[in-house]
Amino acid sequence: MVETVFLLNSENMIKRTIIILWLLGGVVSTLTAQLGFRSVYFEEYSAQLLEVIVDSDSTVVLYGVSRDTFAGPVGIKFVRLDTFGNILSEKLHIDSSVILTTMVWRQGLIRTQDGGFAIAGATWTVPGVPYLLKVHADLSLDFIEMYPFSNNDVGNSALLELTSGGYMLVQEQITGDDNRDLVVIKTDEEGNQLWRKTYGDDVLQEAALGVKEFTPNKFIINGSIVNSKYTTQATYGKSLILEIDSLGNEIEFWTSSKDYAMIYDYTLLPDSSWICASGTWEYAPQYGSHMSQPVIFRMDKDRNVMWEKKLGRLYINNQVQSIVATPDGLFLATGYMALPGTVKAVHYKFKANGDSLWMRLDSAYVDNGGLTYPKTKVIGSALLSSGSIVSVGYAERATPFGLQEVGFVMKMSPDGCVDTLNCWVVPNTEPFVQVDEVSVYPNPFSDYLTVSISDYPQNAYIYFYDVMGRFLRKERVRLGRNELTVSDFKRGMIFYEVRDGGVVLGRGKLVKEIK
Repeated sequence: MVETVFLLNSENMIKRTIIILWLLGGVVSTLTAQLGFRSVYFEEYSAQLLEVIVDSDSTVVLYGVSRDTFAGPVGIKFVRLDTFGNILSEKLHIDSSVILTTMVWRQGLIRTQDGGFAIAGATWTVPGVPYLLKVHADLSLDFIEMYPFSNNDVGNSALLELTSGGYMLVQEQITGDDNRDLVVIKTDEEGNQLWRKTYGDDVLQEAALGVKEFTPNKFIINGSIVNSKYTTQATYGKSLILEIDSLGNEIEFWTSSKDYAMIYDYTLLPDSSWICASGTWEYAPQYGSHMSQPVIFRMDKDRNVMWEKKLGRLYINNQVQSIVATPDGLFLATGYMALPGTVKAVHYKFKANGDSLWMRLDSAYVDNGGLTYPKTKVIGSALLSSGSIVSVGYAERATPFGLQEVGFVMKMSPDGCVDTLNCWVVPNTEPFVQVDEVSVYPNPFSDYLTVSISDYPQNAYIYFYDVMGRFLRKERVRLGRNELTVSDFKRGMIFYEVRDGGVVLGRGKLVKEIK
């Protein structure tokens, strides 16, 4: 295998080999890959999509919190889609006595051994009550079981089906004195509670974000821990790992030494090292308060940090929420990144050593009425057998009736392209950010081009290359519409790349034609 090095900081160092290989490989890939898409669902009423599972090569199943009308009761909706985004079936399950809701964390949806699906959540009441909801393969209801506590509220839920049968629910118990403890509930196959145990103390606040089974007698719970005696924003969180056996006995209670606010998700490598999705909690002097930044880090088997990769900027509630291992030994991280006035969905693909492959940011989904949703969060992702990525989340906007949320689904190629027929992705070790706020048009073009940038670039330029990869010229581009005169370009295919400093914001190809 020949590896081509792509140097971003040199205009004349792009290898012609890259363009030729792309032209040859692109023909094959567009014949075999489906087009991607981005679709908003249930825009007529408030909804969130929270998790997705690939059920077969032709369908995916997802779930979220939804309503049947704008002002109707809240319930849990399951939806089956084909891989082109068409709804095949959907079921909304509503309990007449309580409002069913769930927290926006990973592992909300699991496939059960009988071919059905299940989630763990909590009722929207005070005090909240944890529940287990299971549906059949056709999405019809199997059962809902409630597990009431006394004099407390409940948040953060995760669910696991045990190989020996039954389920394990992990919850966060919030008591009246602002203390938070981990609660683990074990049930049989019908959801009947077998035992319930609490972990933590009166000083620390523990939150559970996920649970996995390593052996029939070893379970690992990931989450976060903070010190509840500090009530200012200087309070910081640390990552938490709790190991228990099948009877709920504590094996190990571990917290990180670095200021990673939590472990949202992780994958375990063959050498027993961990790749973790997280967010920092650190002081931001430009804002005068503590903020977070999306971060991925790898620990060895003794949980010493081997490397970390921080993404984007330090701002409010920026997090990576999921890690998915791909069949070819790569990794996909998803989450969201808040910036002033917007929240962007994040997809980031990387190698086990932390090297970047690509990253894309998405926001401002447009619904059927032409209205945009500038705040967009990806919550869960799954992979098709082809390597294509299906992600779900929700976008939100302010309306005269208050904050409205709609669920969305997006599908992209393994290279991070939604439009696989017009996407140029070159592997490199520098961050590649494909954002939907950068567009170059018209295509084909003759004498003029418009470069539109709706984000806030720091030092952005557009670079042009011919079909052999030879540098033609560059132009400075700024926020808004940039009109460029390109009448001197020869007829044929032109490649462009928009860079902001050392980060690639977008790439593509254009066709120059003669009037």
